Amino acid sequence: MKKLLVPTDFSPVAQNAYQYALKLARRVDGEVILLHVFDDAGMGELLTLPDLTEFAIAAKTRETERALKAFRQYEGQLREQLGMQEVPVSHVLLFGNPIATIVRYGNEREVDMIVMGTAGENNPVRRVLGTQTEHVLAHAKRPVLAVPQDVEF
Repeated sequence: MKKLLVPTDFSPVAQNAYQYALKLARRVDGEVILLHVFDDAGMGELLTLPDLTEFAIAAKTRETERALKAFRQYEGQLREQLGMQEVPVSHVLLFGNPIATIVRYGNEREVDMIVMGTAGENNPVRRVLGTQTEHVLAHAKRPVLAVPQDVEF
């Protein structure tokens, strides 16, 4: 288990899953692929996060290099705060349906595991339709580790 794919929507739940994956990767001498799938329908959420405004604007205009630069900067600051600079991390920004893109990317890149955060849903709509993590669990051909929001490695 050397190659871990961590999809992120920049939420605290996703950050916790990322931290968990970094610690797991450090323990097994592995690497992390941090993936954000930009879905135009989710644009409003990104604009509410001040640290990600540059990323959101660049992504909306499909200025991929500019968005990747902002993505790397954001992630670098987070990894520095966690003291995990030694773990190799690559950054991937894709456009499309998040669930389908996560599953496809994980399968195509033959990752060893997909690590995703899960919040436990109290929202009635999400209880009926399910979460992105549940959909990825159902469709991925790779193992998926669902990390609850408050779990520590």
